[in-house]
Amino acid sequence: MKVMFGAIRDLPVKAYFAGQDGKLTAGDNWGEERLPLAVRREGFTGALGEVSCVWSGTEDTASVFVGLGAERGAEPARRAAAKLVEWADGRGLKELGLWVHGLSREEAGGAAEGAVMAHYQYTQYLTRPAEKSLERLVLDGTEELAGPVEEGVVLGECVNIARDLVNEPANVQSPLRLAQEVEELGRRFGFETQVLGEEEIRELGMEALLQVSKGSPNSPAVIVTRYLGDPERPGGRMGLIGKGVTYDSGGLNLKSGQRFITMKHDMAGGATVIGAMCAAAARKLKVNAVAVVAACENLISGQAYRPGDIIGSMGGKTIQVNSTDAEGRLTLIDAMTYAIRHEKVDRLVDIATLTGAARRILGEYGAPVLGNDSGLWDQLSAAGERAGELVCRVPLVEDARAKIRGDVSDLVNTTLEQTGGMVTAALFLEEFTEGRPWAHIDAAGPLWLDHQRPYTPKGGSGWGVRTLYYLLKNLK
Repeated sequence: MKVMFGAIRDLPVKAYFAGQDGKLTAGDNWGEERLPLAVRREGFTGALGEVSCVWSGTEDTASVFVGLGAERGAEPARRAAAKLVEWADGRGLKELGLWVHGLSREEAGGAAEGAVMAHYQYTQYLTRPAEKSLERLVLDGTEELAGPVEEGVVLGECVNIARDLVNEPANVQSPLRLAQEVEELGRRFGFETQVLGEEEIRELGMEALLQVSKGSPNSPAVIVTRYLGDPERPGGRMGLIGKGVTYDSGGLNLKSGQRFITMKHDMAGGATVIGAMCAAAARKLKVNAVAVVAACENLISGQAYRPGDIIGSMGGKTIQVNSTDAEGRLTLIDAMTYAIRHEKVDRLVDIATLTGAARRILGEYGAPVLGNDSGLWDQLSAAGERAGELVCRVPLVEDARAKIRGDVSDLVNTTLEQTGGMVTAALFLEEFTEGRPWAHIDAAGPLWLDHQRPYTPKGGSGWGVRTLYYLLKNLK
């Protein structure tokens, strides 16, 4: 579906936003005349996501009304536009106009985001996919809304790119294949990509990453992307670190149950930072950002690393492996060290499907954030609010740090206790920040959905792409 900003005067089906106060956000004569008919004939109330259609007598033109609910803002506009797109697809419409006059800049951008994200479907391996009908959606508004609408379209498309990367099955999406896809995205959107192969990884001393990948026949790859949109300030670089485990069996601490089927999603954090880099480059943000994804598979074989092994790390600290299923943090620390020492980042944000404990706290509705810098948290929180993506700060509990100290190694990769796992995982990561301001997003819940949510289907969600984009856009 192509979403654009333009005039809808000649389109036969035009849609309007209305609130629960019974009024259009802004109307033309056509819409204002027919809103009472929608109320009288269809019982339209303006509730969030409610859609009502009034056809002309010949049924070749129509006015469609979609409810914004009682509250105004970017998120209601996202959800309402998503419902409108779903309605249009369900009725076989090929083109639709949407009147966005009267919306704020944030609402207009949110409507564009919601429309693009709602139209997404992953049909790569369906021989006869049920194609969605809507081919063109035109948003009509004052000239000052053109920029926000165009930005919203880009953000929705970059979310969908991240979804595609996550939904790709692990027998196709190997670390090398992921690297190749990112190289192509770099050429398309305008950021630099460097891929480090196994020999380079070994020379750099990324032993933690290498140990995780030992059980797989597929070699690891470190994917480095650079977008330097503020060349006048080359020293100010934000580092985005995404977990890139393209399949996680748990290693010798083998997982169980049906979660095996969806463990291709363990690289969703990596997909998120890649999507954010695409958006930053596409919008030519005045910011310098580097994203690092340490991609590998965590499988079992005669060569796989074992519980009880003591391994090294690029950061120089030794680690006893208490669980091979606590592998994500091992890959992240080498990626963080590389970003600090070779890319000279001065701040770090990592995002990962890291702990089940995080999923139990907020479910699929949001992500806990732990970190060492209140200023960075404030900016991340504001970005999440702007994106309509819930982030919740959880403190780093200093008393828990003793739990990750080893008896025969510097650190252990996880404790043997059943509680506090999210906090100790974050404390483990902090050991490798080298004093940089840092925030850790434990997004095990929202990055993969078992059930459809507003403007988001089951599977890879693309959650976090827009939050990281707004963080970069407004970085201080």
